[in-house]
Amino acid sequence: METIIHVGVHKTGTTWLQQCVFPKLKGVLYFYKDELVDYKPYDKILMSNEEWSRSMPDRENQLYPLCELKKQYPQAKIIIGIRNENTWFKSCYSQLIRAGSYLSWEQYQQKYKDCRTPIVFYYYCKMMWKDVYVYKFEELKSNPDKIIKEMCEFIGCEVPDQIENKKVNVSIKHLKLWRAINILMRGEWLRKHIESPWWILTWLHRRLKK
Repeated sequence: METIIHVGVHKTGTTWLQQCVFPKLKGVLYFYKDELVDYKPYDKILMSNEEWSRSMPDRENQLYPLCELKKQYPQAKIIIGIRNENTWFKSCYSQLIRAGSYLSWEQYQQKYKDCRTPIVFYYYCKMMWKDVYVYKFEELKSNPDKIIKEMCEFIGCEVPDQIENKKVNVSIKHLKLWRAINILMRGEWLRKHIESPWWILTWLHRRLKK
């Protein structure tokens, strides 16, 4: 039985692949973050969890999960996404503000200036495994049909008939405003005990959009 592992990286279209593409692959048993999504006849196993790359700049022990995966699945086929470093770093900062942080952009850049970037995780995967498929986030956005076709060829399955091209992650705008809200509402404390101010204040709006 063949095992395929999608390891991320964060902010490279992982949520869309996990929700809109992977569950529709025929002949593939799909696990999303270790949970079985749908049981069906299969001859391949696909597992997806971006935390295996731990690629967000604020993560610790970033390479440990990949090393553990290598021990458990030395012959697996690996799928990994990469992205322009500048836009990736800004997207990571936006995610941090959404989680309740009030670091300024300048403070964030200084604090994580030595962080590992998506291309670094790709090279580590290339060193650990023989079969690695890499896609570019920018190309996934501009030409998703091409990337899905290549990905299915790599997995060894048919291309799904219909893929819903919807936006699954709501981007956060007006970062300075949300940072100010985080400061006023003690966003980091609130997130640890309940939820971040962003998720609380935008809950109804996000529900209505769905």
